[in-house]
Amino acid sequence: MEFTSKTAKLTSKVVEFTSKTAKLTSKVVEFTSKTAKITSAANLTP
Repeated sequence: MEFTSKTAKLTSKVVEFTSKTAKLTSKVVEFTSKTAKITSAANLTP
C-alpha cells in the first residue's frame, strides 16, 4: 500500500513536470515562430 502511494505521488510529479515542459516547449516554439517571422520580414526589406 505504501509503495502504491509513493508510486502515485511520483507519477503525479512526473505528470506535473511533463505538463510544465510541454508549456515551456510551446512557448519556445511560439517565440521561434515570431522570431522567424521578424527575420523573414527583415530579409524582405532591402
